[in-house]
Amino acid sequence: MNIQPHAIRLLTFNILYDYGEGEPYSWQSRRENVFALLRFHAPDIFCLQEPLQNQVDDLAKQFPTYTHLTAGCGDGENAGQHMTIFFHASTFTLLEHGKFSLSETPEKLGVVGWDAKNPRLALWVKLKQNSTNEIFYVVNTHLDHKGETARQESAKLLCKELDKITNGKPCFICGDFNASNTSNAYKIMISGGFTDCAAVGDAIQYNQPYSYHKFLLNTPDANLDEHKNDLRVLKVIDHIFYKGTVQVLRHGVLADNFVGEYPSDHMPKLCDFFTYPCRHTSNILK
Repeated sequence: MNIQPHAIRLLTFNILYDYGEGEPYSWQSRRENVFALLRFHAPDIFCLQEPLQNQVDDLAKQFPTYTHLTAGCGDGENAGQHMTIFFHASTFTLLEHGKFSLSETPEKLGVVGWDAKNPRLALWVKLKQNSTNEIFYVVNTHLDHKGETARQESAKLLCKELDKITNGKPCFICGDFNASNTSNAYKIMISGGFTDCAAVGDAIQYNQPYSYHKFLLNTPDANLDEHKNDLRVLKVIDHIFYKGTVQVLRHGVLADNFVGEYPSDHMPKLCDFFTYPCRHTSNILK
C-alpha cells in the first residue's frame, strides 16, 4: 500500500492473554503470527488489549525501534491484563501520558466499576509527530465483557475525561469495546462527539462483518448461525473513534490468518490518517 507522506498508521488489536503452554491457543503457539502481522502492516502506533507482562516483554524485544507504555488493569502497573501502546520512537515525541480506571473512582486504579466483572482502565499518550509538529492523543481501552451498565458508564466516563485531557486537540480512542454499533455504549461514544472511522464515507474502507470470532473460524464444522443473536460473538466490537481536526484516509478490519489459523480471537483494525486536513486525496492509491 502506498502511504502518503506524513500519514500516520494506527492499529488496534486484542491479542488475547497468555493462556499458558498447555492450551491450544497459547501465546507460545500464536506469537510468531502476531509478530508477522504487525511487521507486515507496519503501524506507526499500535494499541494492544489483554497482553500479560510476559507478552509485552516479548513484543518489546521484537520491536526495538518502538517506545511502549503499558499498564496492568489489576493494579495500574503490572498485574492482570494490560493496556499497551507502542509507537515509533523516531517518528513521535512523547509529551505526556496517563491512565484512569473505568469506574466510579477513575483516579483509583485496579478497582472494579459498576457491574463489571474485571477492573478496567484507559491508557493515553500525547504525541507530537516530529515531521509536522502536529500534536494529538491516542487512547487505548477495553470495556467490560459482562456488565452492560459498566460499558455504558465507561463510555460516558471516557467522553468526559478525554474532553478534559485533550483540550480540543485531535484524539483517537481505540480498543475492544465489547459493544457493536447497535449498542448503547457505542451510541454514547457517538453522542459524545466521537466519529467511528468505519463510518467515514470518503475513506477507503475494508470492513468485515465481525471483529470478534472467538476462534470459531479456526473450526471448519462450527455452526456460525448459533451466534446470530449474540451481542458480541461474530460482531464488530473493536473500534477506532476520533474527535478533532482529522482526515481518515483508510480503515479496515484485517482478517489475516495463516492457512486458516488466526493469531487471536479478535481481528485487528487499522486506520491511516492525517491530523490536519489534506488538500488532495485522489492519489492515495496511485
